[in-house]
Amino acid sequence: MAASRSYDVFLSFSGIDTRNKFTGHLLDALERDRFRTFRDDSKLRRGKEIGPGLVRAIEESRISIVVFSKNYASSTWCLEELVKIMDCKRTLKQIVLPIFYDHEPSDARSQRGCYAEAFSRHEKSFGSESVERWRAALTDAANLSGYVLQNVANGSESKLIEIVVRDVADKLNPTCLSVADYPVGIERGVQQVCEFLKLRSDSDVRIIAIWGMGGIGKTTIAKAMYNRIHYMFESSCFLANVGRTSMQPNGLVELQERLLCDLLMDRNLPRIRSEDHGIEEIKQRAWCQRVLLVLDDVDNIRQLRALAINRGLFHCGSRIVITTRDLSSVSMLEVDEEYEACPLNEKESL
Repeated sequence: MAASRSYDVFLSFSGIDTRNKFTGHLLDALERDRFRTFRDDSKLRRGKEIGPGLVRAIEESRISIVVFSKNYASSTWCLEELVKIMDCKRTLKQIVLPIFYDHEPSDARSQRGCYAEAFSRHEKSFGSESVERWRAALTDAANLSGYVLQNVANGSESKLIEIVVRDVADKLNPTCLSVADYPVGIERGVQQVCEFLKLRSDSDVRIIAIWGMGGIGKTTIAKAMYNRIHYMFESSCFLANVGRTSMQPNGLVELQERLLCDLLMDRNLPRIRSEDHGIEEIKQRAWCQRVLLVLDDVDNIRQLRALAINRGLFHCGSRIVITTRDLSSVSMLEVDEEYEACPLNEKESL
C-alpha cells in the first residue's frame, strides 16, 4: 500500500559540499514555488543509521532529489538515505531525480575517483554487507536519467535550478489541459503573459487580458500558460467558452457552478438557484484563497459581473487572465497588462 504523501520533495545531499550553495538555492526555489520540501539537517545526524523520522520523510515524499557531490559517498548517512530512496523507488514507485554536481555520472556508476576513495575507507570500517548495499544503490541511482551541472548552460547553477524546478512541476502536476497537436509559435506568448503576471509577488492581484482576432491563438496561449503555472496556486480554474456558454438557457448559472466546483474541488455543491445567488456564493466561498482564474472568450461585461470578477474581492496573490476578441468587453476592470496575440512569423509559419 502506498504511503501518504506529506512532502513533494526529499532532498538528499552532502552538507559540507552544497548546503550553503547549490542545495540551499535549490531548496529556496522549490519552497518559493510552494513545493513541500524536506531537507535533511546534518545537525540531527548520529552514527551511521538514519532514524525513523527520516525514513518516514523519505517514504512520504513524492520525489527524491539526490545531489551527488565529491563528498556524498564519504557520508555513510547519505549512503543509507540513498539505499532507502532506491527502495522507495521500487516499492512505492517514487520518482528519483539525480543531480551530478561536480563530476560525471560514470564516476558514481563505476565508483571511480572520489567514490573509489570513499568506499576504500568504508571497507576498512564497515562490514561487506553494508558496503555492497551502498555500492548497489549508488550504481542504480547513477543509471537513472538526471542532470549534470557542467552540461547545463556551461555550468550555470541558477539555470540548472530553474530546469530542475520546472521538471519537478511537470512530474508532480502533469498537463491538465490539451493545448494543441502542433503547438508552434505559442512559447513567446506564454512567456510574455507569465512576465505580466509577476508570479513571484504575492502582494497584489493582477489581471491580464489576451486579445486578438478569432482563431489567432488566444485560447492556446492561455491553456499552455495555465498548464505551466496552475500548481503555484491554492486553487485554479480554466473556464472555457464563456461567451458561448453564457448565451445558452441558464448559461451564466452553469458558468458559476463550474467555477465553484473547480475552485472548491467539490462536485457535490448545492445547486445555484439564480444568477444573483451564484454571485454571492462566489464572493463568499471562492475568493478567500490564492487562485488562478482563466476566463476564455469573454465578450460581454455581464459575464464578468455574473462571475463576481472584482479586483477588490480577490485574495492577494491571485491572478486572473481573460481572453477576448474585444477589449471593450473587459472595460469594467482595471486590467494591468494587455497582450495582443500575434500571427505566426515567417519561420513559425513554414
